[in-house]
Amino acid sequence: MLLISALPIFLAGLLEDLGNGQSPRRRLLAAAISAVLAIGLSQTWVRETGLYGLDHLLAITPIGLGLTVLWSAGVCNAFNLIDGVNGLAGFLASVISMALGYVAWTADDILMTQIAIVLAVAIAGFLIFNWPWGKVFLGDGGAYTTGHLLVWISVLICWRNPDTSYAALSLLFFWPVADTFLAMWRRSRRSRKMMHPDYLHVHQFVMRAIQLRWKLPLAQANPATTLVLAPFFMTPVLSAVCLVSQATLAFMAWLLFAILFTASYQVGIKQVRRQGWRRSRKQADDFVQPTE
Repeated sequence: MLLISALPIFLAGLLEDLGNGQSPRRRLLAAAISAVLAIGLSQTWVRETGLYGLDHLLAITPIGLGLTVLWSAGVCNAFNLIDGVNGLAGFLASVISMALGYVAWTADDILMTQIAIVLAVAIAGFLIFNWPWGKVFLGDGGAYTTGHLLVWISVLICWRNPDTSYAALSLLFFWPVADTFLAMWRRSRRSRKMMHPDYLHVHQFVMRAIQLRWKLPLAQANPATTLVLAPFFMTPVLSAVCLVSQATLAFMAWLLFAILFTASYQVGIKQVRRQGWRRSRKQADDFVQPTE
């Protein structure tokens, strides 16, 4: 069921990887179709989070279905956005899979434990070739599909185990979601289209900071970026596991991480520019070179 539902977004991503240009809107639509397929095949969706006000909305079936599709498609897109340096998306996906496996195991849900751990091990095998030297890449097809599978494993775990709060499990996806919202905010401030690419994602400015601070070539700064960021993107994942049945605390954790994420991004951008990167005002928005 999971693999069948992933086919539309996998194929859209694969066509993009093969050079058959798929617009961001088309890929987002494919992600939404995959989400609708997952709902239809499994008869599950996010129906409650443990948050009183939100659960009243989710109880209205059309709203619950719509928000689930939006969440699934958004996380798929977010995983593709963070796939910019060797190992980052793969390492995060593997950690999330292991966390989901642990949550399912503690709930005595053996089937979902097995599915999550198999995915974690598969991604770990990919990482051997992806990090540090980048012999193999996820591509759009791999990144979108990974995001879809992780979202629906988390949805199924909560559906099958009502004591598990989806407000807590959503913390697993904090890093890609936060980076996506930050990109949307950044582009809206500069009157750019939401789908317009730039090179100001967190991993990109961190990679540039590593290059400037330690004078490393791109081939070394790229994989080093994943190591530097690992403690930061793993913290929300660990929080999700610790707060798995504590919806209110999980919501507060979301707010705290969002504040820290935004503040550290602003400080980091200023520090990188202060270290010696000088460009014209027009070029300042795209001060990090693309990594692919």
